[in-house]
Amino acid sequence: MRMHIFTILKFIAIAVVLVFSETNQESSGESSSIRKKHHETSHRQNLAISDYTINDYLYRLFTYEENGDEYFEILHKGKMVFRSETGRFYGINTKGDENIPPAGKDITGDGIPDHVVEGYSGGAHCCYSYLIFSLGKQFKKITHLQADDSPFTFKDIDGDGIYEITGRDCTFAYWETCFAASPAPEIILQYKDNKYKLAGELMINSHPELTDEFNAKLETVKNDPEWLTGVPPSLWEYMLDLIYAGNSKLAYKFFGRAWQGNKGERNNFIIKFKKQLSMSPYWHEIKRMNRKGK
Repeated sequence: MRMHIFTILKFIAIAVVLVFSETNQESSGESSSIRKKHHETSHRQNLAISDYTINDYLYRLFTYEENGDEYFEILHKGKMVFRSETGRFYGINTKGDENIPPAGKDITGDGIPDHVVEGYSGGAHCCYSYLIFSLGKQFKKITHLQADDSPFTFKDIDGDGIYEITGRDCTFAYWETCFAASPAPEIILQYKDNKYKLAGELMINSHPELTDEFNAKLETVKNDPEWLTGVPPSLWEYMLDLIYAGNSKLAYKFFGRAWQGNKGERNNFIIKFKKQLSMSPYWHEIKRMNRKGK
């Protein structure tokens, strides 16, 4: 009987040591460090599980083996603080050479490690999204950005140590043309006042009317063979480039000079164009950038 008791006590002691060792491994590590902990398969749920440790946070990715769908959880000191929806793909940067910053990198300038998770719904070109978290003493979801058809890239453009985000505004996708020909003007987002918004001061570009580029674009659009069957996307592509650089007056002047279609359709087209532009998620900031959109 005594041998059985000692044997039971021995197994209990071993179990306690193993649990303590595992807990200590998860909570240890230098500031902003990231470590892949394990990759295993749960046969009961048919899930592959990948763990990454970021200081005292744990990012856990679940992948359904039968269809590849994924979701993730974030744990802080063993307690779950966030769980994502199930999606087609979730990715983080553990190598430092991708379009999103390394996990644990402070990208907002507050000295607290951040974590960016890129989501992708699958399909030919859509859709991308970005969840950004602050991994400080108090967990915080900073934002959930929708990039739609074009992925975002995080980089410090102005050298202030805070990451900006570059991407494309896909408001005009499939508008009056196919997706491949749809213009998507470049945008820059910056973190300001605790949120991401259009960085107008980084996007505005002085663009005098009589420049080589303006005149070259004017001749190209005027001679576009698509005028024979409709309005060429090259027309509103350059208009959008000008508007998203703070030059809306010049954009509508360009429209007036480049238009080669039916005079009766001219006003109808510009009304539809402005209506579509107003559907941009950045519309209010675009208006401010263009001095009330005149």
